[in-house]
Amino acid sequence: MINDAAVRVALHAVLADGPIPEEDIGRLGDFSFQPSPDRVHLRISLIWERKAKTGAVLTEASGIWQVLVYAPEGAQVDAVESLALSLGLLYEPYVDGPQLADMVRITDVQTLTAVDGQDRPANDGTPGLCWVVVPLQVDFRMELIPDGIV
Repeated sequence: MINDAAVRVALHAVLADGPIPEEDIGRLGDFSFQPSPDRVHLRISLIWERKAKTGAVLTEASGIWQVLVYAPEGAQVDAVESLALSLGLLYEPYVDGPQLADMVRITDVQTLTAVDGQDRPANDGTPGLCWVVVPLQVDFRMELIPDGIV
């Protein structure tokens, strides 16, 4: 069985060496995460593409770790893309290299094109904040054999 929380922790740990402080990193869709409207922050999500038992004891999985770099509206797109690239470089040493937490193998890292984004309106109808958003996509895969099986 794949432990989603352990996978998140392994992928998230790489960001600790980056320029964004932990308090400015939140999960996408977590409404309790309230970033400062004038600072760059990250919203992260784990997307599973496949989780399957492929043999008597082997489980395989693949997915995408998405790191969305949010910068206040009006920020220079080049600067936001540069920041996303620097975050991607944190994952590069793991591409087809050592596994994260002895379980997650990074297969590709891509920085995608900047887009404009807007938060949902507040309950009182106040429009949501506008952002420049640059997605960083980290593709990964896993192969798990339960403990005790040789």
